[in-house]
Amino acid sequence: MFQMRFLINILLMLAIGIASVEIPVSGEVTAFTLESETSNSLAGVLKSGDLFLHNIDMDEGTFTSIQFQGYHQSNIIGSPELPEIHKLIEIPQDAVPRIEIINKEVEYYNLGDYGIENPIFPHQPSLSKSQDPDDVPFEWNEALFQTNAFIEHELISVELKGQLRSLRLANLVIRPI
Repeated sequence: MFQMRFLINILLMLAIGIASVEIPVSGEVTAFTLESETSNSLAGVLKSGDLFLHNIDMDEGTFTSIQFQGYHQSNIIGSPELPEIHKLIEIPQDAVPRIEIINKEVEYYNLGDYGIENPIFPHQPSLSKSQDPDDVPFEWNEALFQTNAFIEHELISVELKGQLRSLRLANLVIRPI
């Protein structure tokens, strides 16, 4: 019995490993670090780690999910679900956030070179615990997916979230893809 369980576990691990693809970007762990912080500014560095891709089979077709280990996904319903890095920051009460990118390096990857031919999985609406997933329609902005162009999002944005006692909080969102 133990040998049968062991064999099933090994086969399951192999199947999961074969089903996913890793695109080596830097060989490092994805990390955003704040290098300096003053009352007027924040300075940080983003190191992109390797990308992990895996296929998702749906009734509507096969899609590919792209992820950085341990980070968020974009949340525009029906649009491609792309990795994002979120960092909660404090902003002075009367300050107007301004972003200045001092240096950036861009590298382009063709997913076809890694055997990925499927569209990126579109973000789906959240479901409550009482909802049946079969009753919720699959959201997919097909017109956006038919466009043969890059989706231009701001690389970095600041989303004001509100007050928490005496602190003014914002979400720093970094979109490396």
